[in-house]
Amino acid sequence: MADVPKMDMKTLPTGLTYYVAYPYLPRRGNPNDRPMKVPEYAIGHHWGTQMNITAQDTVPEQYDILVRTAKLHLTKDYARGIQYHWVIFIDGTTYYTREDHEWENHCSNGTINKKSIGISFCCNTSTQGLTDAQKKSASRLIQYYEQYKKTPRPNVRGHTEVAINLKTGKLDPKQTSCPGTAGMKFIKDYRLGVYDKPVSQPTPPADPCATVKAELSALSTQNEDLKAELVVKSSELGALQVKLNDNDVICDALSHDLIGAQAELSKWNKKTWAQLIAEGLKKIFNQIKK
Repeated sequence: MADVPKMDMKTLPTGLTYYVAYPYLPRRGNPNDRPMKVPEYAIGHHWGTQMNITAQDTVPEQYDILVRTAKLHLTKDYARGIQYHWVIFIDGTTYYTREDHEWENHCSNGTINKKSIGISFCCNTSTQGLTDAQKKSASRLIQYYEQYKKTPRPNVRGHTEVAINLKTGKLDPKQTSCPGTAGMKFIKDYRLGVYDKPVSQPTPPADPCATVKAELSALSTQNEDLKAELVVKSSELGALQVKLNDNDVICDALSHDLIGAQAELSKWNKKTWAQLIAEGLKKIFNQIKK
């Protein structure tokens, strides 16, 4: 079994997580010799060779299958390594096996090869079918090309739909059954929108001022409440001031009355003492006379 390199794991905007395997797979030639600006087509394939592929295959086993497949494809003069850009295993695990700016001979149509990516299900879809995991991975992958690379939906095809009869030079679907029965059904269903889902938008970074903004908003609300309370208290204070002024007037009047009363009392007191003295003297004189 081939040694497994430390492959990077990445995630597409549509939510598909995959392994970057192409730097480690056997190949020949310079990728820049076969440039492809934008994939105009996405072509579906399935595994034609029998490699005892199962849903229980681990990453090391899957990588080993990719290495053996790349070596097998290298036995063909027209191939420069694994012929597919993407490979999806039965459990949905996906590998990026050839950069998508390099075209490769993955279908018997030279024109389509030069402007398409090849996506292969790593199983025989006619005998093994497709798992939900494979459908989910494939739909998210094709959505990425459709929505971010602008690959037209009608150009999502099965290998059999673009195969050319090399003798006649015309399209001939009888040339191959690839991508198999279940694979072709998936392709047709995808074109009909069965697997449509909105593109996941990246989560915006957290606002570093969010906490301060929330506190400021709370303080602003609190200030408004205090202002309203101040208006009420000011009104109450005005009423109390009026009452205080009224009390001052009353107090002034009472003070005036009190001064008058004290004056009258003083006069009364002086008169009373004079009368008492006079009466006392009179009694004394009367006793002396006797």
